[in-house]
Amino acid sequence: AMATFTELIIAHHLLENHTKEIPEDAILECLLDNFLLTVFRQNLITRFEQTIHDISGSRQLGTEELCHIWWGLNKELYGTVVEIDSSYQWGWTYVSHIFRDHFYCFSYVFGGLLAHCMYKSYQTLGLEFTNRLIELMKMGGSRSTGELLKIIGIEISEKEVWLDGFRIFEDLMKRYATIKSIQVSS
Repeated sequence: AMATFTELIIAHHLLENHTKEIPEDAILECLLDNFLLTVFRQNLITRFEQTIHDISGSRQLGTEELCHIWWGLNKELYGTVVEIDSSYQWGWTYVSHIFRDHFYCFSYVFGGLLAHCMYKSYQTLGLEFTNRLIELMKMGGSRSTGELLKIIGIEISEKEVWLDGFRIFEDLMKRYATIKSIQVSS
């Protein structure tokens, strides 16, 4: 989450100071793409893994069923907005690590969304956030994740905190839609 948080600070700085060489739409595209890949796509991979794990406890899965599950989750994610080539039903083979190293993709979702929550807290607290972050870093792993994050104003058990992370994404989408003159539904 720290690396992604740092990237967010830099990207938002560039966004507010965009130039002809580094245009606003390119920065927004990068931010939106990173969020989609880190939060939504990794969540899809996690859900795929959970689904096949649940099924494989009672019976063996064939490639046709794996393709069907993968395709269904992708259609759910992208809806009618993105046209997906039918060959992408085999996309699950690209993430074959889930058959060796189980259930770790959720950590990307957590970290990616946490970085956005941290950025929101940074926006709210300003310089105080920096002081609190230094305090948190000094503590290392001496406390639970939840206790450490409270120091920087993040209460991970509160739904609203996570919604703040999604609101940053939504605001970026709206800004992108405005400069590209396209409609975005919430």
